[in-house]
Amino acid sequence: MIIHALQILRKELEEFLKPVAANDDRLVELGNVAPLDKMQGEAIGNDSNKVLITLINVWEEKALKNGPFSR
Repeated sequence: MIIHALQILRKELEEFLKPVAANDDRLVELGNVAPLDKMQGEAIGNDSNKVLITLINVWEEKALKNGPFSR
């Protein structure tokens, strides 16, 4: 179900960006950002001028949260 929402988001964003695109290549991709970290600033090949949509899981760590000040 989440993948379908991401695919719809990709299609909508690509339609929005299509008028300013220099070519007919795909501008928006679904992918993983983890391999990009390993490139260490090197060119990513043909994908360097694309928008990458990824889904990450972020949650709040309650043990590290600042509590109210009390004496």
